[in-house]
Amino acid sequence: MNEISFLEVDMAKISTQLSEHRAVLADAIPLKAPFSIQVEVSQLCNIKCNYCMQSFIKQKDNAMMSMDLFIRLCDEIGMLRARLKSVNFAGWGEPLMNKYLPAMIRHLHVRTTTDSIAVITNGLLLAPPTSRALVDAGTNHIRVSLQGITSKAYLKTCGKKIDFKKFVSQIRFLYKNKKDCQIYVKVADVALEPGEEEKFYEIFDPICDRMFVEKIRPMFKENESDGKLVSKYGGEHPPVICCPQPFYMVGITACGDILPCCSYYDPTRLGNISDKSLRGIWGGEGLKFFQRMMLLQIRKAQASYPVCKTCLMPDAIITPGDCLDDKAEEIRGRLCAPSL
Repeated sequence: MNEISFLEVDMAKISTQLSEHRAVLADAIPLKAPFSIQVEVSQLCNIKCNYCMQSFIKQKDNAMMSMDLFIRLCDEIGMLRARLKSVNFAGWGEPLMNKYLPAMIRHLHVRTTTDSIAVITNGLLLAPPTSRALVDAGTNHIRVSLQGITSKAYLKTCGKKIDFKKFVSQIRFLYKNKKDCQIYVKVADVALEPGEEEKFYEIFDPICDRMFVEKIRPMFKENESDGKLVSKYGGEHPPVICCPQPFYMVGITACGDILPCCSYYDPTRLGNISDKSLRGIWGGEGLKFFQRMMLLQIRKAQASYPVCKTCLMPDAIITPGDCLDDKAEEIRGRLCAPSL
């Protein structure tokens, strides 16, 4: 179980969104099915944060996932060999920009193929009717990413004029009407001015279940603080060679492409959900070959997956319970995979 510490406050916990009951990944591999699936229902976003890839990399598709494609995905999830722990609506764009999102969640909820349904959103579109629709559809977690705690900060960070007081009132409405849904609010450290962390906690303590100041870390350049690697959760760690994501999750883009991680790029070309079996992909040779590359700890040196050579996402998201480097050889012995 990952060691995630938190501080008890009046109403909310200061804590990451990570489950406090996560399995030790190195001991669980190989998995019959992924623990989680990240579903990108929108490649469009209503803001352009200056630290986000939406601001400096052009998305080629700007797609919205159709309801038909999502139903196909749910059918594929139902054929996996084990129940999912979570389905997370997140990715390149803002999920709430897809008008079908509540209907998608309701369809997934009725299928009962996952323990948890989460929406990761910037929250600007959480008007009361939308909040009610998400909660009523069966959403278990709504995670709101802030870009500051003032209207001025939003203008500076993402070029968006907002009424921050109105925004807070929307979160307050969501919290009061959340039923069994858990509300998590986080803010990027780069969006806070010196001394604003306490103010952040003061504002959102009464209107969320958890809150956290997240450290923004780059994806494709050095991720160092005083010579040490630091995750977005604030933990110091050695460089991560074996990325854990391909061993516990898959990502589905708005176009239906199947990815082995949460990357903005596709390193593997595993296929598309419209004509490939998700169960077949998870147990297939393509993903096994990719996993074996990671376990051989040659990610930085190999040439088959150029994206992985420079990607620092593993350093940004790693937690103690997901680290595989120390047990890579042992894990490799459990997997039936072709040689590189």
